[in-house]
Amino acid sequence: MAPKHVREHGHFTVSILTSDEARDVVVDDSLPCHSKVLRPLLEMAKECYVYGIARESIIYSQSSSILSAVRGKHQILLDGDPITGHERLWNAHSGERGTIVMLIPEERFRVQELLGGCCDVGMVSNFGSAHTPSSIRFARDSTRDQPMVAACLPRNNGIQWMDIFASHKLAERLWSSAYKVLPLSR
Repeated sequence: MAPKHVREHGHFTVSILTSDEARDVVVDDSLPCHSKVLRPLLEMAKECYVYGIARESIIYSQSSSILSAVRGKHQILLDGDPITGHERLWNAHSGERGTIVMLIPEERFRVQELLGGCCDVGMVSNFGSAHTPSSIRFARDSTRDQPMVAACLPRNNGIQWMDIFASHKLAERLWSSAYKVLPLSR
C-alpha cells in the first residue's frame, strides 16, 4: 500500500541524480541523465511547459527556438531534439528558471523504463517550495480527473529530482511500481 502522503496528495518524488552528482553539474553540460531519464520522459510526453523564463535571460536566448509563449508560461516544442544545445534549460537551478512540467498520458508512462535511470523514490511534504505556485496548480489541474501524469523538474534543484503528480489512485499505482524498482530515500 502507498504511504498516506501519496494517497492523500497524489504526489511523490524521484531522485534523478545523487547529491554528489548534483553538486558537480555544470549547467551547460550534457549529462548521462539526459539520455537515461529526460529523453524517455520527453518521448512519452504529450506536452511540456516551462515557467519563469525572462526574455532577457541566457536560458531564453539559448532556448528560444524551442519555446512558444502560452498564457504566462512557455511551451517546449517536442518535435526535433529539445535537449541538445538547450542543456542549460534542463540543468538550471537556484531559480534561474521556473518549474518544467511534462504532461504524460498514463498509457505512455512506462515506469520501469523511466525509473531504471533514477536513484531513489520518496516523499517531500513541502514540495510547493521548490516550484512556482502556478506550475503546481497546472500540474494538479491537468492530472486531477484525467489519466495523466505530470513530471515536474523544480526551479530550485534543477534536474536533481522530479516530482510526480497524478490522480490519487494513479499516484498509488505509480508509487507501488516505483517502490519495486527503486530504493526508498532516507
